[in-house]
Amino acid sequence: MRALLLMVALTATALPTLAQQPGQQPGPRPGMNLPEHWLPFDSLATTLALTDEQRAAAQNLHRQIDSIVRHGATVRGEMRAEMQRNRDPQQAQRFRQRLESMQQRTDRLLRDLRDQLSDTQRTALEGVRPPRVMPPRPQRN
Repeated sequence: MRALLLMVALTATALPTLAQQPGQQPGPRPGMNLPEHWLPFDSLATTLALTDEQRAAAQNLHRQIDSIVRHGATVRGEMRAEMQRNRDPQQAQRFRQRLESMQQRTDRLLRDLRDQLSDTQRTALEGVRPPRVMPPRPQRN
């Protein structure tokens, strides 16, 4: 009887520890909960302390970036729906290529924005969550 109680007590204390092990929890894959838009322009302008001269060009670039990020969210939704109906690897690759192209355009626009900033503003931009159209590919060892 004591051995049984001891085994139950050890099992009860071990289960919470095992449940907290990383990688054991089911759930969404990393990067699948990307935002559907980039940060608001006013927040970006405040964070970067944009001058009046910089605001117009930066707002145009921000508008383009945000538009691409929003469209990327739509494409990801289409991709999820299509993959639930039909798990076609070629179709998944076509969606991924579309998203990669959109991410490349977003990265180019972000570089254009960065080129218009002072060194202090560039440092501030590094602290801002970058716009993501697609999750980054996992690093392979």
